[in-house]
This record gives sequence, C-alpha cells and structure tokens, in this order.
Amino acid sequence: MAEASALGVKTNIITGFLGAGKSTNILNVLSQKPEKERWALLVNEFGEVGIDGTMLSQSGSPDIFVREVPGGCMCCSSGIPLHMALNMLLARAKPDRLIIEPTGLAALSGIVDTLNRPGIVEAIDLRSVICLLDPARFREELKKEHIQDQVEASDILLATHCDLAEAQQCDDFFDWASQLYPQKRLVDSIN
Repeated sequence: MAEASALGVKTNIITGFLGAGKSTNILNVLSQKPEKERWALLVNEFGEVGIDGTMLSQSGSPDIFVREVPGGCMCCSSGIPLHMALNMLLARAKPDRLIIEPTGLAALSGIVDTLNRPGIVEAIDLRSVICLLDPARFREELKKEHIQDQVEASDILLATHCDLAEAQQCDDFFDWASQLYPQKRLVDSIN
C-alpha cells in the first residue's frame, strides 16, 4: 500500500471477477456519498457491460465524475493508460474521493504498483483495496492467475451473493479466507 498522503485524494480500488458484484456494490457506495463531496470513478471494463452509463442514468448527481480507461486493461502497457486517465480525471473533477474499478481480468498488483509511482503517489491516498468474491464460484475462479493476484494484492475480502449461495459455500469461503497469510485487514460479507 502507498504511504498515506495528507493532501492526496482518498482512493479505493474495488476489484473481483466478472459477476462478483462490483458494479452493484459500487453503485451502492456511490449512493452513500456525502452531499457536499465530489467523487470520481475510474472504470476499466475491457469489454464488459460498462458501469458508467448505468451509474449516470441512475445517480443524477452532478458531484460524481466518471471516466473510462480506453484501450484495454489499465494494468497493461506499463500503466500508461491508467496514469493518463487518472491525471485527467483528477485535474478536471478535483474529487474528494476516487474509486477505481479495474476489469475483472486485471493484474491488480500492476495497478497498485502504478499508483505507487512518483507523480501519482503524491496525488492520491490509497486506502483500501477491496476484492469481491462470490462464495459459490470463488474456488473455480481462484484457478486463474489474475484472480490469485487480485486476492493477494487486496487488503479486504468481501463475500458477495451469500444470500444466493449455499451455507456450506459461505462457510468454505470464510474458512479459506481465515487461513490466508498475511491476514487480510477485513473479511466480511455483503449481499
């Protein structure tokens, strides 16, 4: 994690595989934005259904700014697409908080490395890196290297869709998460 910056924009990354509930949970977080704050959302969908159109049509808030990272995954090309999109978004929106949603295919460690580079690390205050996992699918998804990377690079794991999963699947998720080393700062569930 980046060292906290007194002047940087409070930043969170919300990641997870396709179908884990990222967009739904980001919309929920955005709905809780304090009235006097300006927030920005940096999205990289890489072919998935984009959150930007959905968010803009539902929020109606002039204090939420959305920017998509064009040209593929924001973790690729030495982080150049991420760096450029981030600089433009921060300069134009001047947000109090930034939420970054990478594609479910992203190498999260590469994104965190980019955010820790000179020229970026001074502009942001990277808080939590949150990985959403569906207990009904997480074992299968963990076979993929990029999902393993997302889990390793995150400090918070949240089980989604627990209301739709079998009790044993949720128990399996929490048992698995409790054995991770280093331990996550928080492991919980959200529906």
